[in-house]
Amino acid sequence: MYRMFAFEGDVHATLSLIPLATRRRLDLAGLKISREGWAALPFVERAVLCHLPVETDDEITVFRSALEHFAARANVALEPIDPRESDRGRWAIGSPPNALIERLRKHRLALPAPWSALDDEARYCLVKYSDPKKRDENFVALVRELTDPHRARTLAILVGGDGTRMGGADKGMLRARESDETLVERTVRIANDAGFTRVILVGRADAYARLALETLDDRDGAEGPMAGLYALLDRESAPFVLVGCDMPSLLAPTLARLAEGSSTHGVLAPRDEASGKWQPLFAWYHPSRLAKARGDDRGERSFQRWLSREDVECAVFSLTDRESASLEDWDTPDDVSRSPRELP
Repeated sequence: MYRMFAFEGDVHATLSLIPLATRRRLDLAGLKISREGWAALPFVERAVLCHLPVETDDEITVFRSALEHFAARANVALEPIDPRESDRGRWAIGSPPNALIERLRKHRLALPAPWSALDDEARYCLVKYSDPKKRDENFVALVRELTDPHRARTLAILVGGDGTRMGGADKGMLRARESDETLVERTVRIANDAGFTRVILVGRADAYARLALETLDDRDGAEGPMAGLYALLDRESAPFVLVGCDMPSLLAPTLARLAEGSSTHGVLAPRDEASGKWQPLFAWYHPSRLAKARGDDRGERSFQRWLSREDVECAVFSLTDRESASLEDWDTPDDVSRSPRELP
């Protein structure tokens, strides 16, 4: 799986634009393809080009051959890149270039690690985004993602439920307490306050179209809320936080703390001490550590059974009493009309 940066948004889902990591592949191959040419390639072929490795000269040759073959078949023109631009030494030099140092200084940032300790791809991305023409917010997001790879920058909101106990209503469109915001709008605002750079609605999201948020369908053939999680694990490579659409009291500081994730586990989630049940819809997930678990149980519908598997390696996310109270959800009309739990 290639490196997917959260700040690039839904590029990785649609491949309508060339992802940053794939631009490195093109630079190494010494070939340039226009935006229109890229879009003219079938999606499967674009995905293949994103995933092909380019760490050795032989791999670069294979990538170049595949690109030339795909382009010829689609009648797409390729142009050579200036050799100085495609030379790996341009970003594999012994010290960071001055342009990068100056941009880091401008934003009061530090390198994610000593230059010599960064891999070739990370150095390429940093050099590429040291260009002052690149948007400041994207440069900052890139540095932060490289600095803390365990931190989730993507918040996924599960919206695909039938809302049977709510009379069939789309729960995320209910109005938050004493507010003109819907629950989903409130959650998006809280996510922004907590430092997330991307929000995805997962499941049947037609009712939320006016919000113009990125969406992801449930995994085909899977059922229940696990279908949404499976879809995320199938597509995402970077850590993400999953929440429900019906949580009216989420706190930004708690969400930010959960986003920090774990350096060793696949899932980080609260767990009720009395019942032993996990809270899967306020949890941090690391897809690359869950490869086996997402592939074996395509028919699993129970979050609790899945989270209890040994190969999932779920760790407990501790909560204060105030934080526990903030995880209330609205399942029925009585929940909506009930006075909110007092947050200590």
